[in-house]
Amino acid sequence: MEINKLIAYKVDLMTADEIRMDILCDTYQFTITEETPGWFQFVLKTKKVFPEINENWDLQIIKPAFEATVMVVYERIKNL
Repeated sequence: MEINKLIAYKVDLMTADEIRMDILCDTYQFTITEETPGWFQFVLKTKKVFPEINENWDLQIIKPAFEATVMVVYERIKNL
């Protein structure tokens, strides 16, 4: 199973924000959050496995506070 796209977004939970990531594969999609066990290890590993990922995406997405933020962290380039 190959990852085709990583979409990170922040949601306002009224008293706190939560970062979530949708992981899209060919036939499967799932969501993890910063509350998911292993979140920080996953973020660090993706930065190593996909060198094209912006090293600071996780710091950029937290601002501004209490506003929804969305960014495509990674998108596989499909060969024609």
